[in-house]
Amino acid sequence: MRTIPCVFLCVLYVAVSWAATIDIKPNVITVPVTRNLEIVCSLKRVNTPELSALFSLTLLQSNTMDEPKFTSLASVNTLDNKISTFSLDESATVVGLINNSGESFLRLTWTNPMSEKSGLYRCSFNGVGVLGNPLTLTSTGAVVVSVTDHDSLTDKMTAFENSSKALKAKFDILSDYTNNLHTNYNSLISRLSRSRDAAFYSTSSFNGSRYYLPRDVDVLQVTWAQATCELYGGHLAEIDSNEEFHFVRNFLVSKHLFDVVVTGANDEEKEGTWIYNRNKAPLKVFNWATTEPNSGRLANCQCFWKGGNWYMADARCVYFNNKPNDGYVYSYLCEVPESSTDV
Repeated sequence: MRTIPCVFLCVLYVAVSWAATIDIKPNVITVPVTRNLEIVCSLKRVNTPELSALFSLTLLQSNTMDEPKFTSLASVNTLDNKISTFSLDESATVVGLINNSGESFLRLTWTNPMSEKSGLYRCSFNGVGVLGNPLTLTSTGAVVVSVTDHDSLTDKMTAFENSSKALKAKFDILSDYTNNLHTNYNSLISRLSRSRDAAFYSTSSFNGSRYYLPRDVDVLQVTWAQATCELYGGHLAEIDSNEEFHFVRNFLVSKHLFDVVVTGANDEEKEGTWIYNRNKAPLKVFNWATTEPNSGRLANCQCFWKGGNWYMADARCVYFNNKPNDGYVYSYLCEVPESSTDV
């Protein structure tokens, strides 16, 4: 009968030992790379129903692993939850708490740990069992050290320096290329600007756009005209308000250069249904000259017409000014947003 308590106590010890844990982060410290080493001892009361009370929690260290000799580092007791430390340096921070109705813990954190922080660490939980017997639970973990030797560190720094030099050389090449590209771009913009000013008459600004009328046109082909407008950042003029119509009309009256000035609208897809060339949206302004439009499928492009007092008419989409035709001289009108007039 005397052996029963002993057997019971032995089983009790094994059953509850798993509830005591030690958590070490990281398990491997690299000198001088690792910034923090954290060791946490913890015990959850809910996992130890056989434990009547926890009196103290102690963290110990042994610098040797083969024949461990543990010395205390820090502890916390249940009387006043006071933290006691033993010969810890200034890089150490310790917090802890004993809570017999919840979780008890003791946490030690070292900043910039050196090689002497390697070794075995043991958490010792001391209390009393439900039978009134002394009960000690332990949990042990290890920290190993990886030292970066001076030569290896020097080699890495040299390799990094060489890599930085190579990267700088590539950056310099890219910078030179970018500068050349910027110079060439500015040169192109300047040439385009000069060619535009030489080839076109320009209006003042209207609602964020300017209008450009060629000084001379040999052949009028709407797709070519659109491409020319796009070269300067715009498109064939799209008249979408009466204010815009009268602004452009006054400009054409003042120049009095051509008989027909084609804009960016057409009824090619369906006769009599006028749409803008770019977005295919219905035409908004119909300031037609008297009897216009009147040429049916022969004339599918919208224009300003001198013979109609510079009101709108339908016109051919392709016209050769240098060949005998109907006596008219054709041109086109570009609309260029102000943001593109820096060209």
